[in-house]
Amino acid sequence: CLRMADLLVVSKADAAPAAQVDAVVAEARALNPRAPVLRAGSPITADRPAAALAARHVLVVEDGPTLTHGGLAVGAGHAFATAAGARPVDPRPFAAPPLDRLWTEFPWLGPVLPAVGYDAAQRAALRATIEAAAPELVVSATPIDLARLLGLTLPVVRVRTAHADLDSPGLVERVEALLRARRR
Repeated sequence: CLRMADLLVVSKADAAPAAQVDAVVAEARALNPRAPVLRAGSPITADRPAAALAARHVLVVEDGPTLTHGGLAVGAGHAFATAAGARPVDPRPFAAPPLDRLWTEFPWLGPVLPAVGYDAAQRAALRATIEAAAPELVVSATPIDLARLLGLTLPVVRVRTAHADLDSPGLVERVEALLRARRR
């Protein structure tokens, strides 16, 4: 059985400035000098080609906790949409209550809609906000199937992040080595 401190993984190291990654790695090493540190990237993938978004008005729905609790202005959905040449629609003027308070509660939020549909009223507000913004496409960077959950009729492009080793040996090799060491 592995312990949490047997390997430290610093994810999204491909998206953050090098100085910030170095600071996180240094802090991880200070907290646990014996554990190896693996830097990992988080490449963005989508269920449609990026070209399908070019010059289109899109509403980006991001993973709520990543933004609200993670302190990010935007996330993977916005990164994918803008890299594809899409024109993100700012949801703030269309935000239905109680979602209209999100940008006051979390002032760092950018022009994206955090998925915070935890109860029926919030899910209804999420759908109403998306429909009122009237985008050509919805870019969904949430782990849920937003179209199915909300019954959206607009086309939805699902965006996800994956794991990519930036160091060698990578995650699989390091976990296998740890497991072999445990068996001895």
